[in-house]
Amino acid sequence: MSDILFTLQYGVGNCVQSIPAYLNLKKKHNVKLVYKPIYKRDSIKRAEFFPDKAEEMSVEDVSALSKKMDYIANVPFGIVSDRGDDFSREPLDLISEHDSEVERGLKMSEWFGCGKDIIRDAVKVENKGWDDRKYLIVHNGALDQNWRMKKYVLFPRLVEHIKSEFGIEVASIGAKDEYVKGTVDLTGREMMESAWHIKNSLFYVGTDSGMYHVAGYLEVPGIALFTATSVSKNWDERFHHTITPIKSKGCRYGQWGYHWHPHCSKCRSGMIYHPCQTIDPWEVIAEMKEKLVD
Repeated sequence: MSDILFTLQYGVGNCVQSIPAYLNLKKKHNVKLVYKPIYKRDSIKRAEFFPDKAEEMSVEDVSALSKKMDYIANVPFGIVSDRGDDFSREPLDLISEHDSEVERGLKMSEWFGCGKDIIRDAVKVENKGWDDRKYLIVHNGALDQNWRMKKYVLFPRLVEHIKSEFGIEVASIGAKDEYVKGTVDLTGREMMESAWHIKNSLFYVGTDSGMYHVAGYLEVPGIALFTATSVSKNWDERFHHTITPIKSKGCRYGQWGYHWHPHCSKCRSGMIYHPCQTIDPWEVIAEMKEKLVD
């Protein structure tokens, strides 16, 4: 049995996709869970959906603590280091550039002899007196300007098609600035309330952002809209098996595994919206008809 420092960092999606690795490691090892802010915008609130409460620690404090541990598990990248010094080669050699974040974490837990199970009952999402009406939930995520290319610019048009084709009431979740025109406004809520609305929903449609991963963990049927980001990196066939990814056909560049094509960075630098953001709404409607019938 080893003492492992498990470091959560970055956004909601990164944290949610780290849950399987963390729960597997806990089966056989002593795991210390911390949230390590990397950027000024980072907040421990991004880890609120995690099954255990993380302790927020500075980069300096994490570095000091790592000296007392046997290993440091760096998620979502699936990297293991020995006391914070040299990276262990074996987990890295098992990982592919195009493995999903979930798979990278599970390969890391497998390296520790803990298996690769997807454990879904660890996070309890219960109604705390919130609105219990059933909506089709949408989330036009990616509030951060650095990820603006994740947004789906035709979401308002898609919502109108959804309402006319299915007669379903549609509601938005996420930050206030992520509200989608024409929907019931459930934005600006705490994360667990948003998770409740996802769990209680008729269907989920969202961009490649944190709440889509929550929907995948909760096994809610839905669609993930991928613009510039990589499906192989951000969709896992086991973890997200109820969510169908739809990838933009508007641009042949974008994210390749964990890296960006050079032309994509040029495109991102000065455009109001990008060719990769214009997924045909009728393609989404057609997929919804297939899934809603099922």
